[in-house]
Order: sequence, then structure tokens, then C-alpha cells
Amino acid sequence: MKNRDSFRSLDIDNAFAQRFRSSKFYTEIYSKHKDEVIIGIRDGYICLYYNCDCIGKIKPGKVLKGEINGYFTDKQTDVMTEDSIINLYPLIKVQSDKRQKQEKQAQQQLYIQNNNNPNSNWFCIDVEFTKSLNGKKKAENWRFDLIAITKTKPYKVALIELKYGNKAISGKSGIRKHIKDFYEFYQNDNNGGFGFTTLKSEIIGIINALDKVGVSIPQGLKEISENDIESKPEFYFITLNNNPERIGGSNPKQSMSGYLFSDKRWGCKKISTSVTEDGDYYDITHKDREFSPIFLFSNRTLPNLGITDILEDKSYEKEYVYPNQKETKKMNITIYRGAAQIGGCITEISTDVAKVIIDLGSNLPECKQEDFTKEEITEVVKGADAVLYTHYHGDHVGFISMVPEAVRQYIGAGAQDVLRCKYAVLNKKGEFQKEVDAIERMLNYEASIPLQFKDLKVTPFYCSHSAFDAYMFKIEWNGKVILHTGDFRKHGYMGNKLIPMLKKYVGQVDVLITEGTMLGRKDETVKTEYEIQKATKEILTSHKYVFALGSSTDIDRMASFHAACKATKRHFYVDQYQQSILDVFTKYTSSPLYDFSNSNGYQGTTFGLWEFCHTKKESVVKEMQRRGFLMPVRSSGEYLVKAMLDVYTDEEPILLYSMWDGYWKGTEEQRIPGVEAIRSLFKPENIIPMHTSGHADVCSLSEVCRTVNPKLAIIPIHKEKDSDFSSLPITEEQKSKVITSNVTIEGINIRIR
Repeated sequence: MKNRDSFRSLDIDNAFAQRFRSSKFYTEIYSKHKDEVIIGIRDGYICLYYNCDCIGKIKPGKVLKGEINGYFTDKQTDVMTEDSIINLYPLIKVQSDKRQKQEKQAQQQLYIQNNNNPNSNWFCIDVEFTKSLNGKKKAENWRFDLIAITKTKPYKVALIELKYGNKAISGKSGIRKHIKDFYEFYQNDNNGGFGFTTLKSEIIGIINALDKVGVSIPQGLKEISENDIESKPEFYFITLNNNPERIGGSNPKQSMSGYLFSDKRWGCKKISTSVTEDGDYYDITHKDREFSPIFLFSNRTLPNLGITDILEDKSYEKEYVYPNQKETKKMNITIYRGAAQIGGCITEISTDVAKVIIDLGSNLPECKQEDFTKEEITEVVKGADAVLYTHYHGDHVGFISMVPEAVRQYIGAGAQDVLRCKYAVLNKKGEFQKEVDAIERMLNYEASIPLQFKDLKVTPFYCSHSAFDAYMFKIEWNGKVILHTGDFRKHGYMGNKLIPMLKKYVGQVDVLITEGTMLGRKDETVKTEYEIQKATKEILTSHKYVFALGSSTDIDRMASFHAACKATKRHFYVDQYQQSILDVFTKYTSSPLYDFSNSNGYQGTTFGLWEFCHTKKESVVKEMQRRGFLMPVRSSGEYLVKAMLDVYTDEEPILLYSMWDGYWKGTEEQRIPGVEAIRSLFKPENIIPMHTSGHADVCSLSEVCRTVNPKLAIIPIHKEKDSDFSSLPITEEQKSKVITSNVTIEGINIRIR
């Protein structure tokens, strides 16, 4: 090394950089092994790292050669030519792996996996950093395992010490020494030494040199200047394999506490004599609150850490020395989809240590946007503690089969059984086996019973929707409350419980994430289910043969039709699939309204499609002719309706159309062929609209906003692109809180994609 302070990049001139990029050191080793080789800029030379072992010092010269410790070549050579490194590389790797230096292996993984992640906020620029000797016999006390910098202004610099497991916590190179060394570096700016002011210049030089020698640099860093970098660095201590070495033993976090603090924080079991005799962290740092390292602990272990964000990975537990620093904790709310379309909902709520996904919905058929790929879904759920589903509609659960088995998926028990029924039919030929398997792996939550995912507390609350067993989620974190409504309405049978529930169990929230389906359908008449039931009774009183085209899984609609049949002593006949769904409703509810069992005397017996369509069983036919019936049918049931109409010809049949109008008179993408086919079997004058939305109308949306009165933000989802949430009859202050673009408010980062 030269007898001067290190400015490592200054001697990497363009000619040397170009020669290196043309060499096999670059083309055959680095370019082909970017998943395991790091380029480091040193004092006038380039260093190749494997396992953070230097496996080649490449210095300027007409003929490039790489200096290497003979250990790595099994004493064959200590100088490699371009050709020899290709032949020796497998051996070098073997020799390096033999050293089993887990900390160095982990160090390399953090560096490479972070830099390969385009979504990471940080970019690693160096490993094993220290200032040059400057004529001294030994180097500075301080050194940094890793240096990282943010990709956007204002640029933050992170100086990182890495530990793996319990072994490196104590001793001469333990955590106490590193605290002393880091604090010494921190103070150097005040005493004229090599401190951060000098390091900033060096960092810029390293970035420029890395760019020269062919390392892919984030675009924002290519024009960086010293003025763009914040005045103080951030110090981090990362501990991986935060697991006890034996049952009942201390994990590294507990051990580290014992070597630094006397108050037994972080679950400390034993305080070191170094603390009691030589002083604790506060003595080492002279209670300097400006020096405030951040401690990150992860239970992840080698061989594959799976940490793709070096400082912000969801596996980390974050600890601060001073309690008031906890105010710097961040929450992220990411709306992947739903802000500009109905359905396909995916919302992420994450903190420094936890991550939950609410709904993983596929696009509705009429949606013109490309749907997510399996790779995209895998990326969305990576590191998630749980995926929580509000209900079973496909635009909320469509991607269940793409979620890796390691990620827990939660849904209500009744909703899970409905999905079982649905896919038991769809999977007759085995084409939906992945969905079936995913459903069986699902876990259940219960209404009003909190779930704890690290620092996120999630409490489900039942809500009325056109799907059975639907829920809202109250999310609590660091004194903040978020309400995710899912799909809901007030005009269902249980809708009158909504506002009292919100007042009693939720109260005022900080952020409201709410559906807005009906914002674009303000002219659509919204009837209550009681009105649907009453109108159906009137139809049954004057007509003997009534079909109802709608959803078999809409519990309230089926209850309305069923109740109307009971009141008019008409039979309520369903097919086998529909009966399986009704059995689920009966199983999980206590209200007589949702009792679809055969004990009432008016339902009759379930009949199968084969039994009626092919055998025309006489007893069934006569009973239905005698008393009349209401029969729910699905959009796939055209052939069943045809068979029925061939038999019951003594009176004109009636069709209650109990679906959204867009399914038969909407755009080409919106229309469902089966719906149109069934409607064509009936005279237009015999088709009677008998529908109401499964979603909250404008008045209900407004009332929810007023009830929970969000302090910070209202985030509309499940809404059409052009619908305006600010048009609701809410206060001007509330309108000002409607969020439709990226913003950060009081530690909550809201991202709308």
C-alpha cells in the first residue's frame, strides 16, 4: 500500500478499468459468477471476493495477474494469470468453503442478494473496509464489514458490522470492541481524524470506480456528489442465526445484551462482568445520544439466508439503545391492485419486522389489465408472516394456489368450507388439485379474536356481504390503528350490526382502507334484503313456477328466497352443489334465517341433475306441480332449466334475475354467456329483476367514514378508475385525507401501484 491515506478509487484509471473488463478475471469469473463473486476497489487495485475471502488482487499492468494466498490454490501458486484463474476457480471455492467462516459466507450473501434485488432501498458498495496503513505498522482499530448507500436522495450511508450466531459476541473481537471502534470513528470528525467527512469522498470514488470496472450501479448513484450525502452515517449491527445453540440457552440477542447493558433488556439472562467492572454501553459512548447504532436480529441461517434487503428485510427484529428512537419505526401500506379497478385486490401492510397480505385476488373476467404471474405473486408474498382473506370470492382469493407452502394463509372456517364445496365440483378431472391442496392448508381465524404477527395485531370482525363468512380487519401497530373493510354493505340482514360494531370495537382509526364499488354506480337502486324477500313473496303468491338466477354462495339472497318459500308454502328446490353450500351456511350459523335444513317442511328433498333431467322421477315431478316451487339456478345451469321447462308447461314460468345487470347487457367482456342463454329461455315480460348489490352504497360508505373518522388517511380500493371518493357526503377535512398517490404520513408510507 502507498504511504498515504486511502482514497481507494483514485488509481483506478480508465485504461486499467478497460483492461480489467476485457480480461478473463471479469468475463469468465465475475460476469459468470455474479451470484457468488464480489468486486472490491482497493488502494490502486481491484479485489475479487468469494465468501468475502480475497481470491485475487488484480493490479495495473500490461499483463493482468491476480495475487492470491497460496492456501486457496493448495500451494500451487500465489500469482494467477487470466487462464489459470479459470482452471483454479473450482479449487479456490473448495478451499474457501473449507474454512467454514459462516460470518463471511453470510456477509457475501447479504451483499449479493441485496444488490440483485431491484426493490431494495440500499446498494452495497464495499466489504471489509478499512483505511490504508499510511505508513503505520497496524491498521486503524475500526473497520466495516459492509458499506451500503441508499439509491435515492438524500443519500444515507450505512456502516455495518455483521455477526453470525453466538460465537462472536464475546472476546477481544466481540461486540464491546466493535462499539468502541465505531464510536472512535464517529468522533474522528471532531478530532481531525479519518472520519465520515473523509469517507464520503472515498465512497464517491468507490462508486465511480465500480461503474468503470463493470459493476451495475443504480442510475441515481452515477451523478452523486458529497453534498448529496447526509452529514452523518447510520451504524448497524446485524446478527444472523439469532438462535440459541442449545435448548434453554441464550440467543445472540440476549447474549449481546448481557455484554452491553446492565438493565437486562432484550431478554438478557446473564450480565457480563465486563459490564459490571468496566462499564456498559453508556460508559463506552459517554452517553452520546447522537451516536445511535441500530441493532438488527434475524433467525435466518445458512446455507440460504433468503434476505434480499440488507437493512429492511421483514425477518429482522429491530432494537434501539434509546427508547425514544422507536418513534422512527415505519409502517408500509402498499396497494398493489384495487385503487383503479374493481376486484383483483391485493394489499400489503408491513413494518420493520412483520408483513401481512390482505387478499390475493385475481382479476375479474371483464378486467382489461394483465393479471399477475406466479413469479409476481411469489415476490409479493415473499417474507410474509401471513396472507389473510376477507372472503371467498375469486377476486379476493384467486391466487391461493400460487402461495408457497411456507407462507400461512388464513380465512374464516365457513368460508373455507364454501371453497371446499366449490373446488370439489371444479376438480372432477383433477385440473384444480393445486387449489384443493391450498384450501386444505389454510388456517382459520375467528371473529373478534386477535392474531399477533410480531408487532402487528390483526383482529377480524364479521361483516355483511354477498359472500358468507366475510370479515373486516382491524390492524394495530405502534399506537396506530388501520381498518381494512374488505367488501361490505349495510343493506344485508346483518348490516344493522355494522355501525354499532365499529363504534364499540374499532373506534377512531388512523387509516381507513375501504371498498368503493358503488361509487361508479350511484344511480343503481339499492334494495334491502328484506325488500327482496317481500317482493319474492309477492311473485310466489301469483306464480307457481319460479326460477331465480343468481349466486349459490350469496347467503342473504338464498335466505331471502328460502324465507319467501316458507311464507308462501312453496317448495325450495336446489341441486346437489347448492345443497352442499346451504349445508355450510346451516352449520356455521345459529339464526333460523340461515337454517336451510329439511326440518322446516317446505324445502323438500334435494334432487340431483341426473335424477330429474334423465329419469324424470314421477314423485318429484308431481310434488313440484302440486305445490309449485322456487328453484335457484346458476349461470351454468341452462340444460337443467330447459329440462324443467319441458315438464312444467301448465303455467308460464318466471325468472327472477338476481345478478348484476352488466352480466347480460354490459360490455362484451362483462357479459356471461350462460346468463344470456338462460334469460333467452324466458319471455322478456316474465323476467323480473330481483337483485341488490353486495357492496356498500354511497350512504353506507359515508357513514363508515364518519364513524371511524380517520385521523390521517382514507385509501379507496375495489373501485373503478374514474370514480371519485371525494364526492361522498363527508366533511371537507375527511375529503382532504383521501389518498390516491404515494405519500408518507406520521411514519406510515402509503404506496399506490
